[in-house]
Amino acid sequence: MAVNIRKFVLQAHSLDELVSLGTITTQAARFLEAAVASGLNILVSGGTQAGKTTLHT
Repeated sequence: MAVNIRKFVLQAHSLDELVSLGTITTQAARFLEAAVASGLNILVSGGTQAGKTTLHT
């Protein structure tokens, strides 16, 4: 049997907030910002329950 309890307390509404929370580095934030502005495709991969769907920018 497996139990998964998800509790999300912190929310960020910008890349700068993600940086200040320690979620991503400044360099990663600038890269994502440039990729989105350029219209590039972004692939997010990771293991089960790694937070892929919970990292919203």
